Amino acid sequence: MPKLLKVWNLGNTTVRNPNRIEKGLQVFAQEFQGDLVGPEAEKRFARRLVEEGIVDSEGTYSDLLGRKWRSVLVKLGFSTNRQYWIGNQRYTVGNLATDRPDLKLKGQGYEMTPVGRRLLEADTLSAKQDIFLRQLLWHEIPSPIEPGFPGGHMKPFVFLLQVLQRLHRSGDAGLTKVEIGVFLQPFVDHTEESLNSGLEKLLGYRKNREQRNTDKIVFDSALLDNTARKMDVSHNTLTDYADTTFRYSMLTGLLTISSSRLILREDALAIIESILTKEPHFTAKQDPLTYLATFYAGAGLPTDDMIFALQEAGRLITSIGDYGKIPTIGKEWISAITNGQDRQKARYSLAEQLRDIKEEVFSKNQCNETAVNEILGYLDALESKRPTDLVIADRPTYLEWTVWRAFLAIDHIVVTPIGRTRRFPVDDNLLPRHPAPGGGEDMLFEFDDYLLAVEVTLTTKLRQLVAEGEPVRRHVVETKGTTNKEVYCVFIAPSIDNNTAETFRIGVWYREDSEDYVNIIPLTIGQFRRVVEVLLHHRFTPQNFQQLLDKCLSYRNVRAPQWKKMIATEVERWARRVTTP
Repeated sequence: MPKLLKVWNLGNTTVRNPNRIEKGLQVFAQEFQGDLVGPEAEKRFARRLVEEGIVDSEGTYSDLLGRKWRSVLVKLGFSTNRQYWIGNQRYTVGNLATDRPDLKLKGQGYEMTPVGRRLLEADTLSAKQDIFLRQLLWHEIPSPIEPGFPGGHMKPFVFLLQVLQRLHRSGDAGLTKVEIGVFLQPFVDHTEESLNSGLEKLLGYRKNREQRNTDKIVFDSALLDNTARKMDVSHNTLTDYADTTFRYSMLTGLLTISSSRLILREDALAIIESILTKEPHFTAKQDPLTYLATFYAGAGLPTDDMIFALQEAGRLITSIGDYGKIPTIGKEWISAITNGQDRQKARYSLAEQLRDIKEEVFSKNQCNETAVNEILGYLDALESKRPTDLVIADRPTYLEWTVWRAFLAIDHIVVTPIGRTRRFPVDDNLLPRHPAPGGGEDMLFEFDDYLLAVEVTLTTKLRQLVAEGEPVRRHVVETKGTTNKEVYCVFIAPSIDNNTAETFRIGVWYREDSEDYVNIIPLTIGQFRRVVEVLLHHRFTPQNFQQLLDKCLSYRNVRAPQWKKMIATEVERWARRVTTP
């Protein structure tokens, strides 16, 4: 008999960035439904995830990777399991399809569920957030999907919300990863008593930690070690689970991060309050069939109620008006909608408008010293890989987002809305969800005198050339075909391989027998950081930056290794020249 689990995990640590789940589900839906059993199928699934750019791999396609991704889809209710155990009875997907025909399942193991289909059909971020919220609110352990826990029952995400709500009401700070790992991640019987006890221990820990004169990091590490031993897991497992709790819970749109702490979003308090007046409500043990059916159909939310949805739409309309903007949909028009689905779509549309407005404000704020210092901090963390208090959910994604912020700080961008400058998506907190898709540059900024394409990568050595050499040149040529302005490209990576530099140095792209030349300047993250650092001392313009680009390009008649050295020298010269009065 396998040992009982003592800690819970919302997803798994292999699928570290849950914002990629949607794309993984798409591959599963198109190619692997009902055909994902056994090492060979699992390995094929892993290969396709890598080929689609959903997973970064060094050329290995392990069956373990495929199993981990399949597990996430099952745990979140987007795919059926192969079979279930209800009590001591084996229960198949075929049984479920027969007993609950409303789910319209074919009865296959590893088949996409109705809520999985809804996720793929969702066309706004708000709609996707609602789906993840439904799943995490309903998620209960133990259950027919996750049976291996001790006696009692627990709704992990609801437990997290309850703790955060009580901290918010008392004016206390949100939760750190250490606090989640020690006080929330262990499985408990989810009762009012266990909630109060956990909160009391958490506040006691904070008081004790504050009074210590010794290194607080050492204190936290010892506490994590002690908790991990009690839970029969490793220190790293506990911290990794806490990290995934941070990431997965933010998919719901109810939470955000402030100073490395997970907190409730102020504009989501009404929804959270409504949720917690009815939760936790447990179903899995008492009525496992209803638990499965609801998990696969999608649980209810307060916003499913017409009156509550109207109130939320009204809040969004007021918020848009507070920014001095006119809502695209009026409250009177929404009040006249009688179809619940149409009213939800109207609410989602207003949420998208408000997000665009906030992004414009965000872009203007990148010029201030606090924002520039934060950008520099992210560049340092992404370059060095050293431990940091900054939350970096996915390094490739956060590199794109950080570089984008840096160019927003330079300002003088003429394209609007500002969201058109990036090809990666952001969430309600304007944090990146996943990297830009293939087929174009990561970012494109238009200034008065020129266009700047920006490509970033964490690849190095020869793999960098293989992954980036062709697409970067092609993207720049395609951009040149859309404008009469001069087009430059800045390519940013931890280090620049000589073969990559040589490809960009020559800068030739052929259309059959016709050749075209592209201007691509390779910079290391460290060199780009030096450019951004100048903003703390001098508000340089796009024209100033163009002078640096032209100077770097003027040296490309030498061999690649020398060109790289001359670029490094010129970046430093330019930085000193711009900051000299």
